[in-house]
Formats: sequence, structure tokens, C-alpha cells
Amino acid sequence: MPNGSPPNATQPGTANHAPADALPHLITVVGEGIPTSFELTVDGTIQYATTTPPEDDAIIVSGATAESTIQNGTQQYRFSGTQVTMTVIDHDNPTPPKPLSPTVNITYNAPPHSPE
Repeated sequence: MPNGSPPNATQPGTANHAPADALPHLITVVGEGIPTSFELTVDGTIQYATTTPPEDDAIIVSGATAESTIQNGTQQYRFSGTQVTMTVIDHDNPTPPKPLSPTVNITYNAPPHSPE
């Protein structure tokens, strides 16, 4: 676990990874080529969707919150609860700015083996 991680934070692929049916909803974050930091907070529990996250993205998941960075590629998180709050900070957004970076999709009651 990286230095500075909050107490009880887990890195994907380490401690107890809950089965998909315990976390029925799916958040998909797609990088659009702009370095972006984001935080996801849910009113239930959140975890990275697989046990092998991308190595070039910083991902910290703790209880109801996930923090990460993305530039390209896709990250997926499974969660329980019904509400999601997302904070996004674009770094080096070009002029004129892109309309939204990254692209985010929330699927409620997603199948257990959604594609990554």
C-alpha cells in the first residue's frame, strides 16, 4: 500500500474483494487523453471492479470512496447504494476545453461480468 494511504485503505488485488452480486452497480470511467484526477463517493461500498488495476493509474479505495487518476484507458468500480458523487480535476485541459474529461457511465444492476 502506498505511503499516505488512509487507514484501512486497500489496494485492488489485496484484501477481501467482494463478489459482484454484493456490489450490483458499475461505474465506468474512460480517459479522454487529458490527465485527470477524480474522486467517487457512494452511499454504500465501492471497490475496483477487478483484482488487477492498471499499473499506470493511482487508485486508492477505502469504504465508500475511491480516488484515482486517469489519462487514457478505462477504469471500472463496483458499488452498492444508490447515490454517486464525483469530483473531477482536469490537468492541462486544452484551449478550448474538451466538454467532459473523463467520460463517466453509471450502470445500475449491472451484470456480474461486465466488460472492461
